[in-house]
Amino acid sequence: MKNWKYFIIFFVFAAETAAQNSRVISINNSIIEYKVADYYLLSTHQNTKKILDSLILQYAHYDKVNGYDIFLLKKLKFLDYQNLTKIPEFSLDISSSKTRTEKLIPIDHFDPSQHHIDITQQDFAQSTGKNIAVILKEHLFDTFDLDLLSKIKLLPSHSNKIDIHATTMATLIAGKGISYYTGKGIVPDAKIFSTGFQILLPERNEDIEGKNIYVCNHSYGSEADSRYSFESMMYDKQSYDLDEMQHIFSSGNQGTEKCQQGQYTGLEFCNLTGPYKHAKNIICIGAIDGNNQVYPFSSKGPTYDGRIKPELVTYGENQTSGASAVASGMFAMCQDHFINLYNVPPPAHLIKGILINTAEDIGSAGPDYTSGYGKIDLYKAMNVIQHKQFLTNSIQQFEEKELQIIVPSNSSKAYITLSWTDPAAAINAKKSLINDLDIEIKINSSNKKFLPWVLNPSPDQITNPATNGIDTLNTLEKIELPVRDYDTLTLKIKNKSNSFQKFSINYYFEKNQNFQILSPAKTNFILPDYTQDITWIWSENNNAISKIEYKYTHHNSWNLITDSISLKDESISWRSPSEFGLVQFRFILKDTIFYSDTIRICAPLEYRSALNCSDSVQIIFNEHLQALQYKLEILREGKPYLLIKSDHAKFKMGSAYRDSFLRITPIFGEFEGAPSRFIKISNVSSSCYIDLLESSYLDKENAEINIQLKEIQDLDKMILTKINPNKNREIILTLRDNEIKNEFKINDKAKDLGNYSYQLEVFNKDLSLDLKTSNIFLVPSQYYIKSPNTSEDEIIIYSPNENAKELMIYDITGRLIKSFSFTNPVEYVELPIEVGSHLFLALFEDNKLVFKELILKLR
Repeated sequence: MKNWKYFIIFFVFAAETAAQNSRVISINNSIIEYKVADYYLLSTHQNTKKILDSLILQYAHYDKVNGYDIFLLKKLKFLDYQNLTKIPEFSLDISSSKTRTEKLIPIDHFDPSQHHIDITQQDFAQSTGKNIAVILKEHLFDTFDLDLLSKIKLLPSHSNKIDIHATTMATLIAGKGISYYTGKGIVPDAKIFSTGFQILLPERNEDIEGKNIYVCNHSYGSEADSRYSFESMMYDKQSYDLDEMQHIFSSGNQGTEKCQQGQYTGLEFCNLTGPYKHAKNIICIGAIDGNNQVYPFSSKGPTYDGRIKPELVTYGENQTSGASAVASGMFAMCQDHFINLYNVPPPAHLIKGILINTAEDIGSAGPDYTSGYGKIDLYKAMNVIQHKQFLTNSIQQFEEKELQIIVPSNSSKAYITLSWTDPAAAINAKKSLINDLDIEIKINSSNKKFLPWVLNPSPDQITNPATNGIDTLNTLEKIELPVRDYDTLTLKIKNKSNSFQKFSINYYFEKNQNFQILSPAKTNFILPDYTQDITWIWSENNNAISKIEYKYTHHNSWNLITDSISLKDESISWRSPSEFGLVQFRFILKDTIFYSDTIRICAPLEYRSALNCSDSVQIIFNEHLQALQYKLEILREGKPYLLIKSDHAKFKMGSAYRDSFLRITPIFGEFEGAPSRFIKISNVSSSCYIDLLESSYLDKENAEINIQLKEIQDLDKMILTKINPNKNREIILTLRDNEIKNEFKINDKAKDLGNYSYQLEVFNKDLSLDLKTSNIFLVPSQYYIKSPNTSEDEIIIYSPNENAKELMIYDITGRLIKSFSFTNPVEYVELPIEVGSHLFLALFEDNKLVFKELILKLR
């Protein structure tokens, strides 16, 4: 704040509102014009709040963050500006416009084989997030969601609005996978701290420290705004102050829009949604489809000063919100794995560097301003941490430091990345990088230098492919180079700045003839008759050709998937067969055969019905012919517990289980199938065997009785009884055994005027299982008006035909107050007069009076 003693105002045009919302201030005269803008007033003076109160200025937010008193000013006018000069030390910066979530990815459509998440969760089963917590900065997620129970922690600025978008993001990151297999997140044991995004600044350092919070997900955006703002500075400052903290943002969904300001104006680049996404220590995530193609809507870099963003891309089927959440989950898993191994949290720049170093390059070689350094490969990143292929160090001002790495055997290529967290720059800095580090690599005694990937940020060069050179913009530098066994790599790190700087190096080696099947993973399952990818790793440079086959373990014959595919493709789409069972894949090369683990082909059983009876409850699922048994589990304290096993997918229990969450899993002998969704019977059913008994008018004297039964397997008798207006009972339908169906429609004709009751009862061995009643008022062939009672404001007119009729309503003086025409045999008419009024009703048909009545409206 020492450099902020003079009044400075920074302006920006919002991408969608620039044409109609000018933001212009002239300090030399009385012109101050803007229609959309709030301002951060930043001050270190102790009396700022008192001065603002004395000026009667409207401010929506007052906070103290990292040493700054921050006020969000509303409706600033020129006169207000003049009065603000009374504050000894202050500055202003325009705030971001209203935020919007970057839409969501449907949970049911997320594919855990993307980024090799499934095989990573299988091989690193201990890294479930139990050591860490993640901040979700948006509205509040549904804390009663089964997959998010007991996860919620609130930060002071949390929102009180529960939002499905937040629930989806929380599930992608840390869902427990209890309710259904699609509800499993990447770190299911992680806690989630919720905070709102009304003010787009990081949380206070003191609110974060000591809570094991190391990741904050931001799946939202505002107007595209290419500058280094106060918000940008604050995110960079917090990242520098809290070395283990990583902010991860969606890049945005304005990838087809043109930049509105700065050196990239008019180009479909530099359209990140919000100035805070131009911070250098954060990570921006773009979205790709299942074929590794960047979606056109995914916002692109470069940043305002030419830095690479987005840094990475992830699978995001429905825009970049889900892409960011998936990246946050993977980042958190890497952090948790590091803590499991080394008992300390890693610096955020190390994990950031590892994810970038091991990313799968997509598009042209090297980074670009659309996909960054590529698609996250979680499996490779976790292995770098597992094998300690990294180091952390520091470098003094203007120092040069040499480090050496010995190439392991069977290696063909090395990927080495230098990364660091940089101090925050000044607001509106033309270039945000403060401490400029460089890396170069030599192999053995060779004088050849290998330099990092760089992009040309000139507006007319930003679509050019990456080259190798000296980077002067980014806080990360990545080098790829060919290697041989036991080469000595000499890394020279140079600090060109006048400041001390911590940094990290990580390295990854491609192996010769390294083959591994990655997905489908053994711990998951394959849906029957479903297209999915089989993926593998092949690091050899040669174009090896393989045949791929599969077979059921209980069969001897192998089935062909493809008779020729290059292993360099590393994936193939495959339509699974429809039969449930265990399958195995094999890859047949010229001189060897690789076999996969056994993997289940199965699907969760479909829920059929729930019987919510007075003294018992039943839950019933559609059975599978191949299943030998079924097990029923109950959810207790967030975990499933076995209740009972049965030969059928139907379980009857006492009424105490009415409000319990229950699920069924089929057992196929050598393996268990996929569990069903958890079902709470009281949530899905309020009835027993009889789902519906409804009587409705065919006309005024004929009723239609509609019957729907949930289950009929246990029923051997069904009786429908009619109770007429004089309370006499008459059985009008009796069905037994095979005559009973799930649905019936029965017509009945009235003999007497009045209320009729229809009573349905179902039996098993003369034991009554369920009873329901439905009532209707029927009228034989005559005109009739049912008068209102104390709780009604209308009359019901019954007539014996559908001819045109007119009802005339008169008050006690004979004044016509309402006329009404209709044709229906049963018609409802609202009465127009106040309580206690006498009304005379006359009904005409073909201009002839056919019915008249005097009534009293009682309410």
